[in-house]
Amino acid sequence: MAEQTPTNITAAFEFLLEELEAEVEFMKQAGVQTLEDRDFGEARDVAALASKVTAHRDRLVELRKDWDRLAEEVRTTEVDAGVAAEWRNLYRLRREVRTPPEAYYLPILKIIHDLGGSANVDEVLSTVRKAMENQLKECDDEPLTSDPNLSRWRNAAQWAKHAMVHENLLNPESPADVWEITEDGRRCLAQAEANA
Repeated sequence: MAEQTPTNITAAFEFLLEELEAEVEFMKQAGVQTLEDRDFGEARDVAALASKVTAHRDRLVELRKDWDRLAEEVRTTEVDAGVAAEWRNLYRLRREVRTPPEAYYLPILKIIHDLGGSANVDEVLSTVRKAMENQLKECDDEPLTSDPNLSRWRNAAQWAKHAMVHENLLNPESPADVWEITEDGRRCLAQAEANA
């Protein structure tokens, strides 16, 4: 039983993160609806709640990173080499199964830049899907278990956007349905293109 603990806990973190991501997506849609209904007070309340859930999700990501480090110690110090190797293989396979959100950064920045510096979220995402066609993995097109209407790649791209806002690569003051590159984002893109 102990030999499965690191993998089971990692799977539990993934499940919780997917559930939180689905909840944020629901709140995003609710916020858009309240704006369309011109219920600005309710839109503000939904945005505040979405911000709290997003912060909770970020804390969970940090906890998962802490667990990843601890799990590595557990695998290398408390078990024999054969079992530890089996765990590492299972664990690495899980991490490689889908495209990580960080892989979306440069395609998103390039697309927004090429579209004039800002663009509607749907236009960005449809273009990202085409631009990353050769990078995405088979499971990226599967729906989230918590939301059959949301594919993994789209969810990962939206979380990439959230992280990029925190890193000041995208403008946090843009409307919810518009993604806008910042000067830091332009510099990051230019540096990446220069290094390519």
